[in-house]
Amino acid sequence: MPPSALGKPLVVGGTVALVGAAVWALLIVFAKYEIGILSWGIGAAIGGGIVWAGGHGMMLAVTAGALALLSIGTGKHFAFRALVDTQVNTLLERVDENRLAERRAAATAWVALGDSPTADQVRAFAKEHHYMVDSVEEFVRDDGPLLRSFAADNPDLATFRTQLGDQIRSRVAFFDYLKEDFSPYDILFAILGIASAFGIVSKATQAKQAAILQSLHEEAEAAAAAAAADANKKAGPSA
Repeated sequence: MPPSALGKPLVVGGTVALVGAAVWALLIVFAKYEIGILSWGIGAAIGGGIVWAGGHGMMLAVTAGALALLSIGTGKHFAFRALVDTQVNTLLERVDENRLAERRAAATAWVALGDSPTADQVRAFAKEHHYMVDSVEEFVRDDGPLLRSFAADNPDLATFRTQLGDQIRSRVAFFDYLKEDFSPYDILFAILGIASAFGIVSKATQAKQAAILQSLHEEAEAAAAAAAADANKKAGPSA
């Protein structure tokens, strides 16, 4: 069987994958609801789209499975970013001039401790300025430079909100979100989606191969029958 053209099947499969990711993200963000079975449907739609576009072959079957995985992951990531942005924006709305003044005071106090504050100084600083400190070393390493930078830059309220939003987003990891949000059912339906995408293209390939073999078999039988008839005709009537 000749290999399938890749252009149209890949375009159709990629488009379906993007639409599936967008639908997944919109459902989570606006409906505040997530249906794990949707990943199964996304995989089936990708596989069906590739077959509809004339795609077949093991390469496109594997590609369909990869596109299903990419679509599901992209949809989850879109939703993650949108949810984080919504929560961050809600938090930043409460950041006012009083909060800015508190941060200025904390930054000034931190700089006054010098380059190597003791553990007791860090804990006293955290208590006075309402910081949560689980590890003194981590606070000095992660928050210390931010406070020093803040003291040096002395940003206005708008800049402070932007910087604070960026800091919060940088500390929220997508994989941590997946560990908390992905249930066993989500994993099951994701696997079913990937398997469906692969399986639909694979079965279409097998069907095409069977049809070609059947056609070749019928052609061979017809040729054999024609050859036999021609031989009988040449031999003439039996004596």
